[in-house]
This record gives sequence, C-alpha cells and structure tokens, in this order.
Amino acid sequence: MIALGVATIVCIWVVPRARPSLPVIAPLVLGVVCMVVSAVLLPTRGSIEVITGLAGASVHLVWQFPLMVIVAIVIGWLSFALERWLLSLRRQTNEDANLPAALQGFDIPNRGESMLGIAGVATRPLLFSLLTAVTVIGEELFFRGLFLTHGFGPDAHSLLLVIAVQAVLYALTHVVFGAATVAGKIVLGIGLGVGAMVAGLFVAIIGHAVYQYWVYRQFEPLRKQKSHP
Repeated sequence: MIALGVATIVCIWVVPRARPSLPVIAPLVLGVVCMVVSAVLLPTRGSIEVITGLAGASVHLVWQFPLMVIVAIVIGWLSFALERWLLSLRRQTNEDANLPAALQGFDIPNRGESMLGIAGVATRPLLFSLLTAVTVIGEELFFRGLFLTHGFGPDAHSLLLVIAVQAVLYALTHVVFGAATVAGKIVLGIGLGVGAMVAGLFVAIIGHAVYQYWVYRQFEPLRKQKSHP
C-alpha cells in the first residue's frame, strides 16, 4: 500500500504528466516491490512450505493440488460475481462516492478513471499480459507466500486469522476501485490463501491468473471496437 501511495503521489502531484500512465505504473510498482520484499524476507526454512503447502511432499499432494486449483478458481469466480452484483446495486452519480470518506476530496483517481485506465491497458494484450505476470507473481509471493509463511502459528485458529488478515490487506491495495471491489478482493484473497495454505503457492498463482483473464475478457467489446473502427 505504501508503494502504491508513493506511485500515486508522484504521478498526480510531482509529475502530473504521468497521471495517464498510472494504470501501468501502479501495478508494475506494486508487483516489483512485492517481489523484492519477498525475495529479501522470505525465510529459507519456510520456502518448502510456500511451494508445497501444508500437504508437503505427501502422496495427498497428487489430488490436493488439482482440487485446490479448482477451489481457488471457483472462489475467484464468486468474488468476481460478487463485485459485479454489488456494483449493480449502486446508483452513484458522484464517482468520488466510491472512495473511502477519508480519501474523498483528494485529487486521486476514482473508480471511473481507474477502470478507463485498465480498459486502455486491456486493449493492448501484450502489455496486459506483462502487467498481469508481474502483479500476480509479486502479489502471490508477498500475500500468499511471505505473509502466510511468517504468520503460521501453532494452531488452526492462528492460520485462519492470518488468512483473513492477508485477504483484507490485499483487498485494501484496490481501495481506489471502491467498496464493491474491496469486498470482492477479500473473498478472492481468502480463496487464494486457503489454496496456498493447503497445496502451495502455485495454486494461488493459477487461481489469480484465471481471475485476471476474466478481468481481461470483460473488455472484449472495447477491443473489438478498437480493431474495427
């Protein structure tokens, strides 16, 4: 969140000409910072658990991995559907109303501006794929890798608490998109966290990548319009 805040401040107030590029700069900065922090802090002792999850190298990994991939994808779809449903309930004419009260009134991108920026990126498949790779790998290494590894406690209750906390913190990195997106991302973060805890980090990476594909697909009409003016 600190990295996103710094990137936003620089693009809005320090170098305002960079504001239109914020939809590219912000996720790139977030992904790179998450990768660097994870590489520095991820404990060697916990690296195996990050890769294999609680199943470890047991024979159960043979069925646990594909099962948890399915679970992560299903929960990802539910979070995507939840966000769209919550957005359908809103009839706000003031875009700033999507922002938390503490942020309203500041000249920061609201949901409308942010979505237009993402739509622009989505019309460039190669760029969207690059940003997706950086953010997915970076965020999963940090939230479902480093965070869960450091948060493992001696009992199931502490594990559930860590999964919930990382999901909320992950969701808050999307706060400029409004409460509906934050709610959806909490559900997504829980699903990816459970998948990573049970069967390893690659489950979360796959689930997150599939979610990003759905984000990409929703801009298909715009891509067609751009390719056929």
